[in-house]
Amino acid sequence: MATAKHDPAAVDEYLAGLPADRRDALEELRQLIHECVPDLRERISYGTAVILALKGDLVGFVSQPNHLSFLTMSPDLARAMKAEIERTHRLSGATIHFSPDNPLPRPLVEKIVLARVKEQGVGPQQINPTAGLHARCSPATAALLLGSKDLSGFGDLLQPSG
Repeated sequence: MATAKHDPAAVDEYLAGLPADRRDALEELRQLIHECVPDLRERISYGTAVILALKGDLVGFVSQPNHLSFLTMSPDLARAMKAEIERTHRLSGATIHFSPDNPLPRPLVEKIVLARVKEQGVGPQQINPTAGLHARCSPATAALLLGSKDLSGFGDLLQPSG
C-alpha cells in the first residue's frame, strides 16, 4: 500500500478490502467529511487508519475487529463533547466507536469536524467552500465554513474568538 501524504487510491484500496457493511459505513463517513470540508488530503497511516488532513491531521477512521472507530484526534475536544457523544456511542480517549448498525449522527460528525478545523486555526479564506460544500451540509456547517458569526446550535466550543 502506498504511503504518500495524499493518496486517495490507497484509501479506496483499504475500503475495498472491508466487508460491505463496514465499507459502506466508512465510505459514508468519508463522503460526509469531504462534503463539509472540501479539499482534504487523505492517506493510510499505520497500514489501516484513514487520515484526513487539512493544515494537519484533522480526523480519521478505521475498521477494528469489533467496531468501527472515528478518530477525533483531539483529546480536549473529545472531553468537551463527552456527554453528547456518549448519548449514542462509546468514547475511548479521543476515539468514538460505532458500527454499521449504529452509525454516527450527521450533526455530531459535522460538529466534530468543524471544531477540529477551528482548533487548527484554518479560516474560511483557506477553505474553498464551493469546491465540495453541497446542499446536504447543514446550514450551521455552511455558516461556519463561510465565516458567519451565527453558530447557534454549536455551543461555546465553536463560538468565534474575539
